[in-house]
Amino acid sequence: MKELKVLQPQSLRRKLGVMLLASAMLIPYGGSSVSHAESPAGQFTFESDYYTAGEDAGIVTLTVRREGGASGEASVDYTTADSSAYAESDYGPGSGTLVFADGETVKTVDVAIYDDGETEGDESFSVLLSNPTAGAELGTYSSAAVSIADNDSWIPDPPSVLSFDPVSYTVGESEGYVGLQVVRSGGAADNISVQYAASGGSAGEDQDYSAFSGTLNFAPGERLAVLQVPILDDSEHEENESFSVSLFGASGETSIESGTAEVTIADNDPYVPDQPGEFQLESAAYTVDEGSGTAPIRVLRHGGADGEVAVDYRIESGTAAEGADFGGTGGQLYFGDGETEKWIEAPVYEDAVHEGNEQFAVLLTSASNGGVLGSLVRSDVTIQDNDPSSRIEFSAYTKSAYEEDGTVTLTVTRTGSTNEAASVQYATKDHTALDGRDYRAASGTLEFAAGEASKTLTVSLLDDGIKEYYEYFAVELSSPGGAELGERPRMIVSLYDRDPIYWPSPWPWPRY
Repeated sequence: MKELKVLQPQSLRRKLGVMLLASAMLIPYGGSSVSHAESPAGQFTFESDYYTAGEDAGIVTLTVRREGGASGEASVDYTTADSSAYAESDYGPGSGTLVFADGETVKTVDVAIYDDGETEGDESFSVLLSNPTAGAELGTYSSAAVSIADNDSWIPDPPSVLSFDPVSYTVGESEGYVGLQVVRSGGAADNISVQYAASGGSAGEDQDYSAFSGTLNFAPGERLAVLQVPILDDSEHEENESFSVSLFGASGETSIESGTAEVTIADNDPYVPDQPGEFQLESAAYTVDEGSGTAPIRVLRHGGADGEVAVDYRIESGTAAEGADFGGTGGQLYFGDGETEKWIEAPVYEDAVHEGNEQFAVLLTSASNGGVLGSLVRSDVTIQDNDPSSRIEFSAYTKSAYEEDGTVTLTVTRTGSTNEAASVQYATKDHTALDGRDYRAASGTLEFAAGEASKTLTVSLLDDGIKEYYEYFAVELSSPGGAELGERPRMIVSLYDRDPIYWPSPWPWPRY
């Protein structure tokens, strides 16, 4: 389809076309006479330098005459040439040779005229003579202009209509982009524009396709434009996904029909079955202190982490007792999609009883949703006792005796476990009672046999003959072996005199 041309008056168009052609060919226009010497072979000339034909005439016939002589056979060439009319769209191009026999003086040239249905005004082309033979020459009219009278009525250019054609597309994920065709129908004489933008359906922006929006411009006469939407390739197997591109905000009187195009992205990644994974304990043995509060046991997920999986576990008593040394009998761990580790937090209880190290066990028993158990499904947990095996201390904080008694016997006890042997050192220490005057210093080691819970030690007392009321010394325990000191590692021994002491008034009774 040709571009719309600017219309001009018929007479002006006719003269303009002929003048342009005559100027281009350096041939005088309008029947200018060319003087020629008489030739027996004659001169070849068009009967007229101007012909006209209606657009619907189908054919125009031009007459070529041989004047001034017709002796012998002679020929002349002819050809058509564009002006404002164009070969193939307005007329049928032609060229050839006219051969005149001896004495022959008239030949005709027929040129086809095409009716194109476009309102375009009158148009013209030319037919040219050249190359006369046998001594013949070109005569008065060696070119003729042909005007084609337009028979179409002018209709104002209607508004443009924009639409996607087609309205649905399928593109492979790896193709890089998809081209969406926007077609302009109706009039096309003006510059127009329209906005466009992509929006997601099941496909994600900047995940499956690049963010895409802007302005599309059409120049006069332009009927087709292509929007190139970038497609992003990922390595994840997924169902086909889709998004859409819409037209909106067209300029001027332009309208939009079929203004949304749907794009389906065909996945190119192979299907790989889900791998829920294998579940097992991190270690076969754990040790925790009795005072730690919990025993954290880590469960690991190997060989895949697809989907949600529940893992059941059980806690079994060993030498440690449920409820006394640890809490819980079992439970369930929930692994989310992609999670690879979880912790079992078994409560551990602290007591004040020496009982040695004790054990319980944690076992994985089953996994859901395709998960499987690995080789390490049992962990033995050792609770490390933090209570001493036994405590050694005096049976009391104080002891009283009379210096006249000669000796005082003190009892040292062992509490807690007595299954093993133990020992402790002891020594006296002066206070108001003095070694060598009120008592004799004593020191040594008390040995507790297995099963033995108490020991005694004896300190000798001295009667100094001095009348006195009250004196004291201490006995201290130290360096326990196989045990620890209890709350009474020191005993105060108070010594009294049997002889009465008279305290004359106003002396107060002494404080002790």
